[in-house]
Amino acid sequence: MLLAAERAIVERLKTALDPLPVEALPARGYRFSHAKGAAVVAAVELSAGGVEDTGASAQSATATFEVALFSRSLRDGAGVWELFNAARLALLSFTPVPGATPLRLHSARLADVDADTWALVTRWQCLLPLIPDLDYDGGPLLTRVTFEEV
Repeated sequence: MLLAAERAIVERLKTALDPLPVEALPARGYRFSHAKGAAVVAAVELSAGGVEDTGASAQSATATFEVALFSRSLRDGAGVWELFNAARLALLSFTPVPGATPLRLHSARLADVDADTWALVTRWQCLLPLIPDLDYDGGPLLTRVTFEEV
């Protein structure tokens, strides 16, 4: 469910930030090479909450996603703050997967300035339900129903 939410955020941002590249954090280091900007999404934390008394270990967890925005400019109509505004409009209150709560912005900070590249790291959170499978075998749960008059 965590990776499905990450993929949904990537797809949502691809539409909102088009034509800029948006991708999930690659297995190796990310290298910003686009002429204007880019975004990288990563699921970075899952903090489990209290257990609900359902006869099983059902609980909610706070999922945290980082969206790093890269730009060649700080402002001037195509800077990192304009990217942030477009990402904010796309993600605020977006529900990444069924059963999750809508995303909310946790933080945004200017992280790095290197060779005229600006990086703004944003953190987004939602609650995800953690529900066990309980060894369901795939068979029917109800096999016969009869009605009798009393």
